Amino acid sequence: MKPRLGLILLFLFPLSQGSGLAGVEPDKLTQAFHLVEAYAKQTQDWSGTPGISIALTSSEKTLYSDTFGFADRKLGKRLAETTLLQIGSITKSFTAVALLALAEEGKLDLDAPITEELPWFSIKTEYPEITPRHLLTNTSGIPANRDDLPSSPYMAVAIREQEAAWAPGTRLHYSNVGYQLLSVLVESVAGKPWADVIDERIIGPLGMTNSEPGISYATRSRQAIGYIQADAERPAHRTRELAEAPHFPYAMGDGCISSTAEDMAIFVRLLLNRGHVGETRILSENAFKDFIDPGIPNENGGGYACGIGVDRREGRFILHHFGGMVGFTAYAMADMETGFGVVVLCNGPGQPYRIARYAIEVMNALSRDLPLPEIPENRNPSKVDNAADYADSFTSPDGETIQVEARGDELWIRLEDSLAQLEHVWSDTFYTLHPDLDRYYLKFERDDQGQVIYVTHGPRWLANQHYTGPTEFTPPKDWQAYVGTYHSHSPWFPGFSVFIRRGELWSVTAGGGETSAGQEARLFQVEKGIFRPEAEPTPERVAFDEVVSGKAMRASWSGHTFYRAHLHE
Repeated sequence: MKPRLGLILLFLFPLSQGSGLAGVEPDKLTQAFHLVEAYAKQTQDWSGTPGISIALTSSEKTLYSDTFGFADRKLGKRLAETTLLQIGSITKSFTAVALLALAEEGKLDLDAPITEELPWFSIKTEYPEITPRHLLTNTSGIPANRDDLPSSPYMAVAIREQEAAWAPGTRLHYSNVGYQLLSVLVESVAGKPWADVIDERIIGPLGMTNSEPGISYATRSRQAIGYIQADAERPAHRTRELAEAPHFPYAMGDGCISSTAEDMAIFVRLLLNRGHVGETRILSENAFKDFIDPGIPNENGGGYACGIGVDRREGRFILHHFGGMVGFTAYAMADMETGFGVVVLCNGPGQPYRIARYAIEVMNALSRDLPLPEIPENRNPSKVDNAADYADSFTSPDGETIQVEARGDELWIRLEDSLAQLEHVWSDTFYTLHPDLDRYYLKFERDDQGQVIYVTHGPRWLANQHYTGPTEFTPPKDWQAYVGTYHSHSPWFPGFSVFIRRGELWSVTAGGGETSAGQEARLFQVEKGIFRPEAEPTPERVAFDEVVSGKAMRASWSGHTFYRAHLHE
């Protein structure tokens, strides 16, 4: 490992008490960093991540940073410490910090209707008006995304086409649209572009010299190539071929910053020090308290605050945020109790969250003179603890039969004369790369006593001998018009398919930025041609129209327009 400047400084200068590492022997420190590096590389190999940039920091200084892998695989260009990577939704923390600072200066009221500053704003609603604080804490009741639109203030204007699902401040629903609106609010209050505000108030004062408040063509040569799964219609798998993600300008405050792990470590120090880094104060103590105050606290007092996640489980106080862009994943974390933070940036599919959590465990053990935690083993998805639960013969209403076999702690599915091994994904959900089954997840369903009774695979469902329910269903006739595949040009949300299963209408998404391929959602009818993709109250709506030859030609997902791919499918 080639040590970076931050690591070199640890050996040249004594560690202060504030670092939490005073008195730690250099050999043990090196051992700790080697463990973090080894786990990062192990996770990189397992996930097929092209490149990873990581930085560990105390509240005072960067302790360790390094890069692994490629910025551009085709050219064989290695990822460097100055290579820009997109941080995605961690950008929301910057937008929130800027707004809280402006509010403290008396330039806006976070609890006043947003129409006081943006009189043109509107949304269909029967509830009280939305305030900036509702948007900051994702409790406004507006939809999550409008990914068919280019980077534009119109993203904020387009909210007028949607309907608020509940009284603001009463429910949590993560919304990129809300932060797009907040970036327009920043510009209105400050009288200058969002990027200039972020640069002048945060990036510049903190000395984040390798950060760009916006994704542009001008900085493209400095940025790593992002990578996405080449086949967007099949669930993600670590062995799938990757393709270069498209590069497109983006300048909205929900996810447009490009940075490096070392630069982002400075921002994490801002969190660790509750609003300041050294002599540079960005937020007052009162403003920082606002920043970390969850809009709707969970039972542990955590939740989503102003552009930052708050975790208070098991006596810990952690600030964190995940970032996902088209071709990039990222995670930033600040352990407020121990004073250590970490940033992990990836230019493709990866597990930055796992790397970051392990790195913090290592640093906390080191500072407490405890044994360093062993490198976690990657979970083997082929090992199923309760494989026997699923072993059975399953038959569809039209007579198709499949056999699921348990072989020790492995699960296999018989397909005529061949066998395909199943990999555990989560709960009762499995996946196989067999070409006859790799389009959808296999999901086993249980009865009230926990007995497996049937399995689904996209539009198919097959029951075993324990199933005693109905086998025939009569969905509304007009639903058949909605069945099919719908595409858009958006790299964020390129499409979804609709099918009828057990008399219910279901959608399954293609993969994009933060959209996971293979994600199923039952569509509940609100009125003719209009559905909601969740069981609980939600601002999201899926609407179908332009029926031609018995087929809907167009679909809208909360305003994002899609078009039917095939007339006959």
